Amino acid sequence: MTQSIQQAKELELLRQLIGEWAVGIAMKTSDEKIVSGCGEMTALEIRDVGINSEIETHIEGYDDYYENDFWSFDSSSGNVHLFSITSEGDVHDHWETGMIATRLNSIGEGHLKTKN
Repeated sequence: MTQSIQQAKELELLRQLIGEWAVGIAMKTSDEKIVSGCGEMTALEIRDVGINSEIETHIEGYDDYYENDFWSFDSSSGNVHLFSITSEGDVHDHWETGMIATRLNSIGEGHLKTKN
């Protein structure tokens, strides 16, 4: 498959993120406790480059959690790339890992709940 066809295919997959979503979140705290909450995600296409998504969630008893993600396809490596910055100032750089597949699959499984 040529790079341009592969890139178009991957960008089409990423375009499924576009829109406004109700999201659920679950996190493990440093003392191994699982906490959960809900929030919103908005995703927009950056023309022919990728998707920018913003996630804002609320977990009772904790500060609101915010994450800005940039999703793209790197044609030179053939990998989906996810770059994230969180409200705590953490930066995450992921290359076609199970975590990316989990996030993309969550769309099909309804974990993002509803698209507005």
